[in-house]
Amino acid sequence: MNKLITIVVPTYNEKEELLRKAIESILNQTYSEIELIVVDDGSTDDTPRILKEYGNDIRVFRRERDSEFRSVSHAFNIGLENAKGGWWHHDAADCYHELEWAERCMDFVAGREDVVIGVHTDFAVHHFDEQIEHVKVEQRWQPGLSSLENYRRHECLGGMIFQMVACKKAGSWDIRFPRKQTREWTMRVLQLGNLAYIPRELWHFVFHESNQMKRNASVKYRILGDLKNGFDIQHNMGIAFGAENGRYAMVEAMRTFFTAPEWEKERLSGKTFDLIERAKKICDEEASEQWER
Repeated sequence: MNKLITIVVPTYNEKEELLRKAIESILNQTYSEIELIVVDDGSTDDTPRILKEYGNDIRVFRRERDSEFRSVSHAFNIGLENAKGGWWHHDAADCYHELEWAERCMDFVAGREDVVIGVHTDFAVHHFDEQIEHVKVEQRWQPGLSSLENYRRHECLGGMIFQMVACKKAGSWDIRFPRKQTREWTMRVLQLGNLAYIPRELWHFVFHESNQMKRNASVKYRILGDLKNGFDIQHNMGIAFGAENGRYAMVEAMRTFFTAPEWEKERLSGKTFDLIERAKKICDEEASEQWER
């Protein structure tokens, strides 16, 4: 079996220290069979210069932005189309890995490729309060649940590596979703099988001012993201993912029905649950017509 791990990292005007830490934590892995693809999403800062410094150690693809908002779906699809590995890991430019992460993961799944489609680990979240770093270790695994159910409950499983055959079968990222594209794609992959689990924090996420601003950039995208999470948990996965038109109709209904002022007003008044229940009813009706077709 092809043991090469393709790792894809999109970046756009990321802080130099974080970008370098992300890249070097991958290049310095104790596991040698790795290809790193960095997709520069039209950065306007020194990112091209920084990436050029790594020479042939990384494969760089650059996309020029043709709109104000372009999701990471485009970047990951570029990676998927150009990947040479038999295994896949997608990441962010503000994340980094313990240097033994890949080796431990690959050793752990060796000989079990017919039983699991990949592996994940615990992870640590780093955030700063007045320049003081706080670290929280996240253990996102509950015994007795499938990997899909664990992911649906917790949204993030650290340091995931997938068999490429499962990724190809799941297909490309859906570029129509402005948010939660990776969550939607990952859930499609996890429908195909379970992940092995290593109870050790081998992957790190840095929560900083820049990515906080990105997450809060648009109320419209927050609406869609929050409601999409509710639908992922409440809807039958087989039906939702088996009916492409119905799935998209549901998301479009969420997008068009809830305006930012209405959402913010009801959130501030503590009526978020009522709002989601109303969304569920309206979007169910909208999507059911497509599902029936």
